[in-house]
Amino acid sequence: MRSFITKKLSKCLGFPAIRKEKLSVYTFGNKIPIEKDYVVKLTLKNKDSPNLKIDIEALVTDQILAVNIPPLELDNIPQAVQLENLVLADSSDCQEPITILIGAGGYYYDNYLKLGLLELVPNSDSDSNNVTFYLPQVIRKDRPSSQLRIAYDASSHDANSPSLNSCLHVGPNLYPEIFDILLRFRQNAVAFTVDMKIKHLMQKKWFLGVEWNESLPDDIISFWPNWCEEVPQLIDFSIPRCYFSDSLVNNFKTLELHLFSDASTKAYGTVAYLRVTSSNKEILTSFVTSKNKIAPLKTLTLPRLELMGALLSTRLSSNIWKALKLDIPCFFWTDSKIT
Repeated sequence: MRSFITKKLSKCLGFPAIRKEKLSVYTFGNKIPIEKDYVVKLTLKNKDSPNLKIDIEALVTDQILAVNIPPLELDNIPQAVQLENLVLADSSDCQEPITILIGAGGYYYDNYLKLGLLELVPNSDSDSNNVTFYLPQVIRKDRPSSQLRIAYDASSHDANSPSLNSCLHVGPNLYPEIFDILLRFRQNAVAFTVDMKIKHLMQKKWFLGVEWNESLPDDIISFWPNWCEEVPQLIDFSIPRCYFSDSLVNNFKTLELHLFSDASTKAYGTVAYLRVTSSNKEILTSFVTSKNKIAPLKTLTLPRLELMGALLSTRLSSNIWKALKLDIPCFFWTDSKIT
């Protein structure tokens, strides 16, 4: 966040310009940007502890504020308690014009420098005539639970111009393909489980806007003990750690991959099975994997959800082919006549 100082005050205190910098500034209350060129350096000291000081750079501007700011409502700022060693500015009872505006982000830079998240720009680069780009900060006033910190919007861009995210090089995947590992090596009977009821419950919770420190509605509270009673029934459900026995693998006639998809107004999903026919015409099936998703909050028609389930089947089959490296025929099954 940039800091600003009025031209009148900078001239009165005799701050010399350390460099020129082209920046279009939209001040509060003005619709036309002001082109700024000069940057000055000033030192801020604590009047009670003069040893506590900080050097900042401020952009010289003719005007910082063009309208009156309404009085500050402290009750509406719960994030203020998270600031350490800082106090809120004086209330706007004082009608004197603002002459210095210090960016709050500067107080976090020292920690970022120690962590290696930021680095100082050499003077040779800052004094050059190269074009400089600035990342805007993200401010979410609708999220009272979010922490007060610096968050840069790397996806921001001008019209017909790329963003920082679009220019960054996508490096190699540093994480192993966990899906491939789970399909090939089943160390445990069940690798991952999913409960659509719980996922639907969490979706309902976020839809109602219930915060972590708020009490849950009665319908959600009553659901929890019922779900806890159903969980022990899962002990009767088991999945083999291998698809087929060694004797069948070495003596089969056909091997096929079958995927079944279905949907409802609450969720849609797909499940994959391997179907093998032995030389003595014995047919066996083995569960491979499955994928389920909660229906979006936006109301969709059932045919649309059926189509999304079929699309989920095709994507899952592609991952299975890559993981198992099997050149086998694949069959997709759905009870939707439209899909």
